[in-house]
Amino acid sequence: MLRAYAKQVGESLTVQNDICEIKLRAERRMGEMLKEQKLQYGSRGYGKKVELQNVTSLSDIGIQKHQSSRYQKIADLQEETLKKKLLMN
Repeated sequence: MLRAYAKQVGESLTVQNDICEIKLRAERRMGEMLKEQKLQYGSRGYGKKVELQNVTSLSDIGIQKHQSSRYQKIADLQEETLKKKLLMN
């Protein structure tokens, strides 16, 4: 969204790419943080309930399930792989 705005107002490609990198790195960090959290329930909605740090679900922090999955996949990338992907954009 911010990258599209930067393009619309005529920012350079370098600025647009910097915005993209910041977003990707923020999503990666979110994925790392999500992986550190314990799930509240088993994957099918039942199982042993565990205490979270003031968070009962992804919706409490404004994240949808598909976003959580994507962020965690990004977090799994090695730094070198991430850099290569950033250079491709």
